[in-house]
Amino acid sequence: MMDVLRTLWTRVSQLKLPKGGRWLPAVVAIVCLLSPLPAVGADGGPAPIEVRSHAFPNGLMLYHVRVQEATTFMLSATVWVGSVDEDPKVTGGVSHLLEHILFHQPDMTEVEFKALVESVGGLANAVTSQAKTSYYVTLPASRLQLGPQWLHKVLFHDKLVIDRLNEEKEIVNRESGWSDPTWWQRIGDLIRPPYLKLPRFWELAFGLRTYDQPVSGTYRVARNLTATQLEAHYRQYYYPENMVLQYVGPHPLDVVTSALQAGFGSASQTGRKPNLRSVAETVSPRAAFEHRLPFPLLDPKYSMSIGHVFTGLSFSQLEELFFYRYVLQQVLEERFRYGQGKAYAVTSGLDTYRGAGFVQFDLESGPERYWQQLNEVKELVWGDLGQYLNQKDYERYQSTLAQQLARMREVTRVHNWVLARIALHPLHQPAPEEMRISGPRQPLSYEEFLRWVKAWQGKTAPLLELSMPVVPAPYVHVVLFALTILFGVGASEALLRRPFPREPIALMTRVPYRPVGWIQLGLWYAVATAFYWHVDWGVDYGLLGFGRIDALALASPYLKWITAGFLLGMAIVLAGLLMPRKVLVTSGAIVLKMRSPLFFRIPFHDIVAVEVVSLWRAWREVLRLRALPLHPWFLRGLLIRRTSGRPVLLHTQDDEGVRAALSAQLAFAPAGAPVQGRVDSETRVLEPCSAGPLRSAG
Repeated sequence: MMDVLRTLWTRVSQLKLPKGGRWLPAVVAIVCLLSPLPAVGADGGPAPIEVRSHAFPNGLMLYHVRVQEATTFMLSATVWVGSVDEDPKVTGGVSHLLEHILFHQPDMTEVEFKALVESVGGLANAVTSQAKTSYYVTLPASRLQLGPQWLHKVLFHDKLVIDRLNEEKEIVNRESGWSDPTWWQRIGDLIRPPYLKLPRFWELAFGLRTYDQPVSGTYRVARNLTATQLEAHYRQYYYPENMVLQYVGPHPLDVVTSALQAGFGSASQTGRKPNLRSVAETVSPRAAFEHRLPFPLLDPKYSMSIGHVFTGLSFSQLEELFFYRYVLQQVLEERFRYGQGKAYAVTSGLDTYRGAGFVQFDLESGPERYWQQLNEVKELVWGDLGQYLNQKDYERYQSTLAQQLARMREVTRVHNWVLARIALHPLHQPAPEEMRISGPRQPLSYEEFLRWVKAWQGKTAPLLELSMPVVPAPYVHVVLFALTILFGVGASEALLRRPFPREPIALMTRVPYRPVGWIQLGLWYAVATAFYWHVDWGVDYGLLGFGRIDALALASPYLKWITAGFLLGMAIVLAGLLMPRKVLVTSGAIVLKMRSPLFFRIPFHDIVAVEVVSLWRAWREVLRLRALPLHPWFLRGLLIRRTSGRPVLLHTQDDEGVRAALSAQLAFAPAGAPVQGRVDSETRVLEPCSAGPLRSAG
């Protein structure tokens, strides 16, 4: 080192510099040489990321992840509470709303608080999920003292600031796309009530219904949340033992703990246990098959999602499962994307709660090779992986993944990676050595990996979602839907049809609807539509069991379209079940024909008298229960008195003609008030028809 310094001084002294300035470059160079170099790893790269932990006396746990070259840091506090801890009918969405409320301070609003953080180049936000709520702040490394102070102000309140509760509800509404229902939506909810919902994946596969409910709750419940409910929820779940702190940045652990001690470290200990959930080990995984058909007028998609459904996954198996997902995705990409020159990518997904969940792989295909490729993918994912993965490729995948993890040094990515491992631990307190970012703690050999995959697959159930139609024609289900509508109409009419009286017709007239009549017809159609949705929900619920078997799942969507068409045809007929359409006077009775095949017949021998009644008298007879109205929109009408029961109130387009026809057929003189208006000129009495029986009154 001395030789280097002597040579450097000699060279600098030979430079032609101003008087008194020759010493400056040499001093600078010497300082640079004597300054310590940045810490490097064994291979000359940046120092490896190390995860450490620290437990405060009040039970609060801190996970410290140091990224030495980072210029910013990220500090977060995660509370183990989410939508699964809510009653969806009473407090649904309270965790999400509380997340917004906590940013309000006694001396500033949420907007002012976030503006203060942003004024120093930082960012503050929060996110609520099914089982946790995380609050975080990102700041420049020089602002370490501000992060703990601000985050502590968000998490700990003597009393919640709820004077802006309604404003925060509006913000949640905008985030969720909610608004007050319109009159049209209210009518829709009456016809198709919100309770007509089918069980979703987590309930069907594991019986965990709460994991399917939306994190923000529903608009009906969330808009009615009160300050008392928010305060109770906050006191129940926001305490140090139910929180985890996480730091990712350049500062050492002792510096971070010192900055956190005044706020988080001094929070009062409650002696309560954290909000933990047991691993779902007693539930066996259930197969999940689903076949989706293209919607009319939309281009069909030829995609497939295949994977495994699992339960009882221990935390020690997570790294192996993550590595299996990575290896299988690489094999699928190299075999079906690059090997066949396709322009699509293979994507994968993994979702797990309480040791249960699924891992799936999504692929795109074409109509020519869809079924052939599906069989190949099934053999690869569900079969013997060793036939498609050799040792050389396995070692290459291992090395590539290790390099990718080593290059993951961005603060936010590292934070999310570590937080996911903390959340998946059954106690939410994994040991630091269990969260190595460099890869699996004990890398498996090629043979060990294949044995692990085979043993793990034996405990899982298949998962498969297809979008390719089974038959060559992609829209054959639409044709079946239209045909079954006609079949439903015909079958319903056949069930309701009965022999029509074989009597000559003396008069046939229609029942006037007018606006009120058409409104009633619309109401009948609304009732029929509600009937359709309820029965259709029952059919879909009954077909859920088809999702356990692959072959039945392929037929299930076609059965849904067929049953939906048949039910819709029945609803069309039922809408006109009791809606009058025509009135016929035959040689033996007066017949009221409905829009459906039904009809009502009053024989002449049952009729005592026929009276013309005005509006006020008609309503008086009905309200006093002295007459039965056959339709409620009458303005005037005929009161037909019977021997077998109460009189019947009837109104047609030709009341005078009906009365005259009845008078001609009956042996009595019509009683009651005289016919108003031009009776003689407007009354039309038809001659009895000598034709055969009435075939259709439609």
